[in-house]
Amino acid sequence: MEFSPSQLNEYYIIQFPLDALGFSTEVTPSQYLEYARKDLHDQGEARNIINAISNAKRALHLQVDTITEGYGYHKLKRSSKFPAKLEFLGEIGIATPSIISKLNTLRNKVEHDYAVPELEQIKDYCDIVELFLRATESTINTFPDMVEFESNEHFDRVESNSPRTSDLPEFLQVEMVKYEGIIIVQGSDYDKGIVFEKGISVTDKEYPEWIKHILEHVFRRI
Repeated sequence: MEFSPSQLNEYYIIQFPLDALGFSTEVTPSQYLEYARKDLHDQGEARNIINAISNAKRALHLQVDTITEGYGYHKLKRSSKFPAKLEFLGEIGIATPSIISKLNTLRNKVEHDYAVPELEQIKDYCDIVELFLRATESTINTFPDMVEFESNEHFDRVESNSPRTSDLPEFLQVEMVKYEGIIIVQGSDYDKGIVFEKGISVTDKEYPEWIKHILEHVFRRI
């Protein structure tokens, strides 16, 4: 049976056990950002400005690395560089404001051109990183490892006792395997049991669309 991610719009969530994406480091992104803010307390010393941008960069990159690892990016034969990871986040529906990629320009000036940015520039940098951390906090705290759906039609039929018209499964169970980039979709009917099963890998073209639709449903429900 063919089943596309857009057809999830014909369903609503009835159960979703949730996991989370934990940090494997001793220092979290929010702590790195706090360090950056403290680095700026000395108001303009080159040493503090350079330390601040380094810590803010660590906060941003750790957040991005944690999310991309959780959704199996490392299984792809794609660049390990930051812009490529940002692109992946955009593909799976996680907000990546274009201004984030521009932050790398400022960081590169410090790390490769040995320049010292203006104090206001690094303050803006920290503010943008903080906004990104807040915007993706729910993605860190919510990993939908197992989500169960019921079709809208099945719900309506139960309520109205009307005949069945759709050939879509009445129920779906969607399992997402953390860090492995694997989705397993299982469809079933009330009276027939399992009617189809489908596996999607991070290397499949439709993987980003599946993630995007699943997350849309989950975050709409939470």
